[in-house]
Amino acid sequence: MLLVALTAPLAASAQTDDCVRGLPEPVLQKAVFPTAKFQLNKARREGTETAQLGGGTRLTLLNAGCEYYTLTFRFEGQLRTVPADTRAWYRQAAALLRQTAPGLQAPVHPLQAAAALTRAAGAKAAPALNQELHYDGEEIRETVALAKVRKVGSTGYNLELTVSLGPL
Repeated sequence: MLLVALTAPLAASAQTDDCVRGLPEPVLQKAVFPTAKFQLNKARREGTETAQLGGGTRLTLLNAGCEYYTLTFRFEGQLRTVPADTRAWYRQAAALLRQTAPGLQAPVHPLQAAAALTRAAGAKAAPALNQELHYDGEEIRETVALAKVRKVGSTGYNLELTVSLGPL
């Protein structure tokens, strides 16, 4: 009976240690994003960072994954003209990734992801939302996907994209 009581907590902790990657850590550099704030949710193995970009754009960055290293970028802001088609949203997503890249310290390559989004915007067939674009690596692949876009009011928008590296 005592043996069962001692092994039960060990089994529970082994389940949380099955992840290939460690707990998320901040990836936004304070030198570039001085107001960035990081919050870790250990139970869900997620880190959330918030920061302000130029032009009043707000970034919420979700850092999660176990077998994959995944960053989900949620941008909220205002534009003079809100894009009307998917190609324009892909170009906007690429521009936002390029703006974020200098302050991002992570194992993914945001400039290569932005280039993949730009290529998709210029392709013959219009890109779809949630289309996974492979841009680097063979065994450990790097991909980007524009997950959501939404117009808010007459000039506001919410844009969400995911950059992933894996399987690790």
